[in-house]
Amino acid sequence: MTSFIDTHCHLDILESTPEETIIEAKQAGVQRMVTIAVDEPSLDFV
Repeated sequence: MTSFIDTHCHLDILESTPEETIIEAKQAGVQRMVTIAVDEPSLDFV
């Protein structure tokens, strides 16, 4: 199976939970993710 690294994702801006999204990403072959903050308040989340 081909694997991927998502180098720019926003786990803090989702309709589903980050946990659900991570499970779906793993099933699609994503092995690593780098989540990005969009503003100062989101730094605590990421």
